[in-house]
Amino acid sequence: MNIVWDGERPPGRRLRNLLFRAGEAVLAQVAVAGDPIEVSVSFVDETEMRALNKRYRGIDRVTDVLSFPQYPDADALRNSIRGLRGARVSMGDIVICPARAAAQARKYGHSSERESLYLFVHSMFHLLGYDHETADRKRRMRTAEKAALAAVGNIAASGAAICAADGNAGKRAAVRTAGDVGPHGPEWKERGRPVQTVGEVADEEE
Repeated sequence: MNIVWDGERPPGRRLRNLLFRAGEAVLAQVAVAGDPIEVSVSFVDETEMRALNKRYRGIDRVTDVLSFPQYPDADALRNSIRGLRGARVSMGDIVICPARAAAQARKYGHSSERESLYLFVHSMFHLLGYDHETADRKRRMRTAEKAALAAVGNIAASGAAICAADGNAGKRAAVRTAGDVGPHGPEWKERGRPVQTVGEVADEEE
């Protein structure tokens, strides 16, 4: 898997490494070979995120993460990989707002790094066609997120090691919600194509 860092605010090396490991864990769950996969990740400020959310979703407020998939589901992605025979396949774009992630991290009592990792994993599953529109699909997505986060391993947050399988921190990892789906393309910011959304889910605890 290759992550292309788009924009002027790439994360630090530690978070980049964690995101890479998390992306590989997500792809392993859906049996998609990671080698030819490419995903673009942008970290943007609140002003830009609000503008993007308004432009693509018609919602004039800041959100935490936006997902722009290239394919409707993992099957379509696999078919593209087979058809391109080893060439790079872009599965979509992920846009994260670090300021929003930091605010949510404070609310849930863990690190900004931990929250950004969750948002990335959540968005990766959206790029693979997962959503939380029904109770069953939500459970499926939460279970997949938990497994991917657990595969990454323990992450230092707020002075403690947490992972998706450990206590309240892991529970929050499974239920922190975000993610909105739209069209993908290398110039998605300029294209302004209409967006199909899966909607935002309110903060919750299970």
